[in-house]
Amino acid sequence: MLHLSNPMTDYGHELLFGANLIPSSEHPDTVVAPAMLAQSATSLDLLSGGRFELALGAGGFWDAIASMGGPRRTPGQAVAALEEAIAITRAAWDPPGEVIFHGEHHSIDGMARGPRPAHDVAIWVGGYRPRMLELIGRAADGWLPSLPRLEELEALERGNAVIDEAAERAGRQPPASGGCSTWPKNRPPSSWPSWR
Repeated sequence: MLHLSNPMTDYGHELLFGANLIPSSEHPDTVVAPAMLAQSATSLDLLSGGRFELALGAGGFWDAIASMGGPRRTPGQAVAALEEAIAITRAAWDPPGEVIFHGEHHSIDGMARGPRPAHDVAIWVGGYRPRMLELIGRAADGWLPSLPRLEELEALERGNAVIDEAAERAGRQPPASGGCSTWPKNRPPSSWPSWR
């Protein structure tokens, strides 16, 4: 549970912030269950006056996830679980009523929806392989690539093309991409890809 004594400071200009690539778990007491994630994101968005955006990932750091009691998944299972987590998160943000969801990796039985976030919280997803990029096109609001993984500018262009095609097949607008990126703080600019 999130505890803050005062609302977040208003810096006098638009400042967006978010959680960076949170892996999800079907166990409510380990890693982050999608329903609890939705509630925490709502709290942060309300406290910040509508400035929170959410970034999710399918996993990949399996030793760390397992050390916290989370499951080890195959890449295919991880993508499927993330897609279910996105659906549950969005459903939880859409009151009134209850969330009932029975998937292969996540189940929710009658969770009360709401409260609604202060604004439409965007869900950004990190990923690079075709199945993840297609999921981003189908279900996410943006792509959050990590610069060290993109060794050339063309990788960003190829990823965007896969995302855009998946969005078109799903009958939705292509998600935002390239507007944000992650970079480890222990990697100096001299180690950035040459195109950057």
